[in-house]
Amino acid sequence: MARIKETAQPELIESLYRNHIPKDARFRVLKHLITVEGTKRPEGDHCPCPMCTPNRFLTGSLVWFPDLQFCAFIGNCCANDDVLAEAEKERKWREKRDSEEDYLLAALPLVAPKVTVLESLKPVALEAVRAYRKIRNTLPGPCPSPGRAGRWPPTHGPPLGRPWSRRRLSACGWPVRSVPAPKSGYLQ
Repeated sequence: MARIKETAQPELIESLYRNHIPKDARFRVLKHLITVEGTKRPEGDHCPCPMCTPNRFLTGSLVWFPDLQFCAFIGNCCANDDVLAEAEKERKWREKRDSEEDYLLAALPLVAPKVTVLESLKPVALEAVRAYRKIRNTLPGPCPSPGRAGRWPPTHGPPLGRPWSRRRLSACGWPVRSVPAPKSGYLQ
């Protein structure tokens, strides 16, 4: 790949296949979107594509043809649509897999210290759960309404545009402010 960018003449690299390749030949993308500088090319033209025509592209992909057993540098739109879609799907899957593997390998040394920290926090978490259950069982129930009967905690406050009255709030067990509420506030 470095040599392709350096020389800007992939057709002169001996290890890349340069003869005609059928458009329906299946391939795997090794490196996607390699851009060749047209100014480095001898006549300022485009790179020849073994799948279609000479003087075709400046941005292509390095691909492997498993059935034909060779590598080539081709344009991004030169292959058959079905073959290109299959190769692109396989490339994206491989990149995702490699990214996940890299993350797992990088995170592996951190697992033991994280487990140690979590084990030390276990008593605190158990106490928080116990305190939550105690508070949950001692608080007054939610405001009685047909759809919310018996559920705690409520998932929302008063409906937008309809503030709850002090009487309704106190009937539900919600604390009521003793300070006069603003004219457009929730409490009227």
